[in-house]
Amino acid sequence: MASTPTPAEFRRLEDVDLDALARMLPGCAIGKRLGRGGFALVYEGRQTVVERDVAIKVLAISGADDLAAFLSEARVLALIDSHPHVVRVYSGEKGETYCAIVMERLGGGTLAQREKVSLAEMCAIGLAIASALEYTHNHDFLHRDVKPSNIMFAANGMPKLTDVGIAKHFAGDPVTASREIGSTAYMAGEQFYRGQLGRFTDVYSLALVIYERLVNGGRKGPHVSFERFYQAPSMLPDDVPAEIAAVLRRALAPEPALRPASAMEFARELAAACRTTLGDNWLARSGVPVRLEEDLERTR
Repeated sequence: MASTPTPAEFRRLEDVDLDALARMLPGCAIGKRLGRGGFALVYEGRQTVVERDVAIKVLAISGADDLAAFLSEARVLALIDSHPHVVRVYSGEKGETYCAIVMERLGGGTLAQREKVSLAEMCAIGLAIASALEYTHNHDFLHRDVKPSNIMFAANGMPKLTDVGIAKHFAGDPVTASREIGSTAYMAGEQFYRGQLGRFTDVYSLALVIYERLVNGGRKGPHVSFERFYQAPSMLPDDVPAEIAAVLRRALAPEPALRPASAMEFARELAAACRTTLGDNWLARSGVPVRLEEDLERTR
């Protein structure tokens, strides 16, 4: 039997013991590795009884803390996976060496892998992820790591929020960041400086993702720097309508109190700006499949 890896060793693993993984998941055929991120490796799989393609997120167990983190992630996913724009989870399994989460396989890649995204497409993706964040927040969890690689697409192009493994329970009220968690390039100031986190923290990160994709085709530039913690970025291409730019700048305010208080508030502002500037039926014309709350549907 392979020795149990520590978290540091797990990040360097090129593979896992697929025989051990297969014993954990007897009803699932294990395929090739799809990718890696943080402590996890992700493999393709197929549930043979129901003939369903899946993705299998595998983590190493090195102690009680790792097991607790796995159980926390599995339970969070089970709570929020019924939203159309959150990745669905089918099961969580625990073995002697590994833990595994079996979830839907998304065949459309990540936002980070898309070289070109139009204004309408990016705004539609933003509405979908804002809706997913609102749902997550209403279940008392902050995501804390909204970034392009955590926005994936189903085969039909529907956006999905993924990787809630570091989600934090917050019971609706702001909580103090106990340590720096997330991806620095997309953190809000309060996250980096371990201040009070709330719904507004995820709103900031989502707005920055949208903003970045509208500047220089999504390539990181001077706007993604520590200076943004002190002043909302202002550089946007001339073809971004002023109404949409204003929504993004408000969501990127350094002071949390100046941002939209919730993901839904941000979504309503963005949807209204898009209808004003992009015209009626803009969402359908974007080509991005989305399923939104009723009041947002009226801004299509």
